[in-house]
Amino acid sequence: MRLHFLLGAPLLSAAIAFVGCGSSDSDTQGPAVEPDGSAGGGGAPFEEGGVESGTDASVSTDAASDSDALPPVDAADAPFDAPAEQDSAIGDVAIEDAPEESAAEAGPDSGLDLGGGLTLFPSDPTPGQSVTLRYTGVLAAASNVHVHYGFNGWNEVQGASLSSQDDGTGNLDFFVEDAMSGSPGGVWEHTLVLPADARALHVVLYSVQGADRTWDSNAGMDYNAGFPVVLYGPALTWDGTVQPHDGVIVNFHTGWPCKGRVDYGTGGTLASSVTEPAPGRAHHVRLAGLSASSTWSYRVSCDALTDPAVRTFRTAGPQSSKFSFVVMGDVQEGGEANRWKRTADRVMTAHADAAFVLLTGDMPWNDKPGAWWTFFDQGRELLGSHAIVPAKGNHDVNLGETAPGKTTMERLFALDAMSGSETHYVLRYGAAAFVVLDSQYSDGFASGTGDQYTWAAQRMQGPPVSDATWVFASWHVPPYNAGARHWLEQGTFRDITALFDGKVDWVFGGHEHLYQRMRPMRFNGVQAPSASYGRGAGDGIGYVVVPPAAAWPETALIPSTDPKSYYRDRLAYPLVPKSTDTAPSENGYGVVSLDGNEFRLETWGVGGPGAPVNPHLIDQVSYTR
Repeated sequence: MRLHFLLGAPLLSAAIAFVGCGSSDSDTQGPAVEPDGSAGGGGAPFEEGGVESGTDASVSTDAASDSDALPPVDAADAPFDAPAEQDSAIGDVAIEDAPEESAAEAGPDSGLDLGGGLTLFPSDPTPGQSVTLRYTGVLAAASNVHVHYGFNGWNEVQGASLSSQDDGTGNLDFFVEDAMSGSPGGVWEHTLVLPADARALHVVLYSVQGADRTWDSNAGMDYNAGFPVVLYGPALTWDGTVQPHDGVIVNFHTGWPCKGRVDYGTGGTLASSVTEPAPGRAHHVRLAGLSASSTWSYRVSCDALTDPAVRTFRTAGPQSSKFSFVVMGDVQEGGEANRWKRTADRVMTAHADAAFVLLTGDMPWNDKPGAWWTFFDQGRELLGSHAIVPAKGNHDVNLGETAPGKTTMERLFALDAMSGSETHYVLRYGAAAFVVLDSQYSDGFASGTGDQYTWAAQRMQGPPVSDATWVFASWHVPPYNAGARHWLEQGTFRDITALFDGKVDWVFGGHEHLYQRMRPMRFNGVQAPSASYGRGAGDGIGYVVVPPAAAWPETALIPSTDPKSYYRDRLAYPLVPKSTDTAPSENGYGVVSLDGNEFRLETWGVGGPGAPVNPHLIDQVSYTR
């Protein structure tokens, strides 16, 4: 797990702020600092009592507004940030490059401008190479400047002598600290060697006055460089303007402002190209008007630097009634165990034909730059080839948030522009509709008064929900749960399920880290008279708590002696005797397959932390409606 810390004086860490295309560095500032001395969700991963604390291509520029900027961070608050690298190519397919502009005449290397007065030389470094950091930023007038740097999401890497420190939660950051050479008011420099397996470099700077340190953390973002280009991504999404049958949004993020570009095409070519109109760090490039039911190749670039990885995605058929999708949640990979990579690679191997990935929240272990980098890095093959449909989890946001606001997750992904919210939205994929809600603020679920309750009631009445053959809902905190860890929270998110009887087929959640499939139920936990899943008068909805994709599995159930233990009687899986209050639990994921009126859910396990096993089928259910 990752940690943010300070030697000598408290180090307050913060999440990256992302600015959209066309925004300047000065538009983006760091997040507010938490009372526990952390920022960007740096607390312990569990809090007691309540929610765990011929194509037409267009480009997204809506992230460029000032409202996307995070609250300011004091210069002494030093966060850490991180990136993600891309690799892989498309089998043996020959890729024809998009036309390139004529190369400029070679001249002196001006370095890679990381913003805030920090420049990296050479401008296109490679792992194993010696590089130089040149600094003229806000600390340049100090009598001394030191560099604090790390690699790969502040993780340990081979070939580097790194220090580490624990913040008391068991999370470590690995780093090096060195004095820079220079003089007050001048240019400060330091040379370092990139480890051979470095995929990202993260830097913050500080000066020392007595026992105190003053930090330059690039306004809460850290200074970053990805090798060869990308920090986060690419990851594919859809929104109200780009639908599954006609394109994708390619999201990727860089450690320095640049004009993002996506080259793309069919038939093994990259003949078309979209370039953003203005530079930024957050890139959301819309590829719209593509032909349906087609396989497309693409590659991303940042100004003159091109990521070599060529990836593919497939557009949906307009009325697709036969497809599958993966459902998973609670990734929360710290970086050192590679559990998320194991699960994501398994999905790519066994379910590469899945249409997309439904994520029930908690993608990083906390809303910190290094943790987000780990999420993207370990899942880069899956995220770069399968669009994601994410719900916001409590670890995807700053744990000190008390009101809705623009979060890192919303900056990372372009989601549904039509709903007026990027955290609750409706997606239509072929014959199925997906209603995604935001369980971070429970007031929104209250009957008659909650904004999401009202919004969902309206959206359920008409297309694209009412005319869908299948309707699924997804959010993070489950409304029905027999696990002991979060069972007190479930009632807070239950009112909204009164809208679902006879209209929704299945509801997916996470948060508990214990896989559970409920028997068919009506509102408020009433078991369906027919004991069958379906939308008939006597049928019930399927409620599922997905297994954790990589987070530590929980095993405790509500004790059989507790008055609320009747929720254990609602379980179709796991089935345990009343004499025991634990259940088997492991990392895993689900796969939903649809074929006309036929439904099938398979839940797969991959073992637990430190005890991986061959993937195996845990649970399955199928029926024809």
